[in-house]
Formats: sequence, structure tokens, C-alpha cells
Amino acid sequence: MMINNNFERESISKNNNQEEKDLSLEEVNKKVEKFYKKPRNQEELKKNLKILREIPEDKKESKVIIKLGDPEKSHKFVLMKDEDQREYLIALPIDRKSMHKDIVALSRKLYNKDFQVKGGGYIHTEGDKLIADGRSGDYGVAPQDRVKEILNNKFPDIEIEVNLEKSESEDKEDELKEMLEDLETVVQKELYSQVVEDKAIKLGFDYTSVPEKIDDRDDFAYMIYSSENGSNFGFDTLYIGFKDEEGDVETKAILRERGYIQVAGAKIDSETNTLRIACMVSGEEKNISIPLDKIKQIEMSSNLNEKEKSILEIYKNTQFAIKGRIFHGIN
Repeated sequence: MMINNNFERESISKNNNQEEKDLSLEEVNKKVEKFYKKPRNQEELKKNLKILREIPEDKKESKVIIKLGDPEKSHKFVLMKDEDQREYLIALPIDRKSMHKDIVALSRKLYNKDFQVKGGGYIHTEGDKLIADGRSGDYGVAPQDRVKEILNNKFPDIEIEVNLEKSESEDKEDELKEMLEDLETVVQKELYSQVVEDKAIKLGFDYTSVPEKIDDRDDFAYMIYSSENGSNFGFDTLYIGFKDEEGDVETKAILRERGYIQVAGAKIDSETNTLRIACMVSGEEKNISIPLDKIKQIEMSSNLNEKEKSILEIYKNTQFAIKGRIFHGIN
């Protein structure tokens, strides 16, 4: 096997007792090489595709095709699964198939399968090392651990390095997903999702509390969102989530403070049909009482002064430009 202008291998059985079923690596590479030579006409192209499809293999193993034409360039790859959950890792240097989606389209035509794409990236060589990195703009990042396992299994004598990176938005989506998976009730999940994705005013260095059930009920929850700009401005907002008469989850901001909010206790007073929340705000006690029949109309209480409200409006109107992170479940 050579690692310079070409790096290729097809999946073949490792059982030396099945020689009648297997081709040698050299023979396989010759067949694969023929596919990549520019066909002189359409008939030759069809013949070459047929050769590639007919290379013998163990169908239980992941199918790997890696052909790197120019060692100075990175070539796109995709990781896919067919309907039988068999994985395909395909990297092609063909100029016309220069996009990840082009590789997928060619593979679907070649194998006549409706592949599910798991992600993509780039593959290149450095000396005797094979490196997979980057991500696909079409399909996102491929699962790093799985790509490394597949390449190590197929090329056990080659040093493999995998550095696939997620975009910032994908990292945020994963963090939110992990947080939601840990929550118990629909109200907790909807409250958290609505606050983080829509309701909260983000300042770039924000963090949240874990949504808590109220009185161990599945239809009420609360959480705190802390908005911080990382230097001289920030505030806490207390949100509640509840199910309305139709069973839909609604979210309301009920308290906003320049200081830090801590909830000491929250309960539903069954005698007065009232939601009661006891808070500590920068060391001072604050009690909130909301009649349940007025919960939809409740107005948020805030201690921000006029200057701080003006600053807040600036941030509110420029949310699209604010970059940063949310630290989940910290508060």
C-alpha cells in the first residue's frame, strides 16, 4: 500500500482460508485504479462502475473507498448508512464530484441505495499519516469516534489522526439537546427550550439553572436565566412554565433583577389557589404570590433603572449580532 499520490483500499475478508472468495490487495487496487482513470466514453464509464460494484467484500464490515489524487490537497469524504445499517465511508477526488452532496449522489447511483448521511469532512495525508478533519457544509460533522474506528479497522498499519470539528451552532445545539434529555417533565423541557431559544435576552456569557418542578407537580416548573456581558452589565430573570387549559405549555418571565436570584422555595397553595415563590435577591428576601387564575396576565417585576432599561433595549435589538456561549445548568 502506498501513501503518496494514492491512498486506497477496498474492504476484503481477512480470512486467508477464503482465498477463492477474496482478491489480493494488489488486485483490488488495480480494479479500483481502473475506475478512477478517465473513461474515454460513456460505455467505458459504465463498465468501470460495474467493476467497482463487483469488488468482493464482507458486507458486515464498513465499506471504505479512499482515493486521494493530489497529496497536497484535502479531499472531501462522507459517512453514510444504508437501509441495512451498513456504513460507507467514501472519499473521492473526482473534480466533478467536488462537493459532499456530489459524492452522496454518485454513491446512491453507484450502489442503488437510499443512504442516510451521518456527516462529512476532509481527508489528506502527511507523510505516512492519514488525517481526517473539518466538517461538511452540507451534512455537518461526521461522528469523530466512529470515523476513527472505521479507518483504524481498515488501515491497521497506518497512523490515523481524526480531528473533526463541530461548528459553534452545532456545539450549542448538542449542549441544549443534552440538557433537555436530562429533564423529567414536558413542562421542564418546554420551559427550558422556550427560554433559551426565544425568551431570554442573551449578552454573550450567559448561564442557566436547571428547571425545577414546583411542588413535585408535572404541570409547573421554574428556572433562572443569568444574562452577563462578561464585564460590567448583567441581570437575572426568573421564569415559570405551566400548562394552560388546553394542555399547552406557556412560559412567563416574572422577576428581573440586577442582582443574583436564588429560589428558596416554590409551592402551590391549594387553599388560595396561588403560586408562591420565596426568593433571595443579593441577600434580601423577596416573596412572589400569583393567583393561578391570573397567571397569564401577570406582569414581570423588575428593579432595573431607566439607564439600565435603555442598555437592555440596545441588547434586545441587537440579539442577531451577539455571539457567545450559554453555560447550561450552572446557576
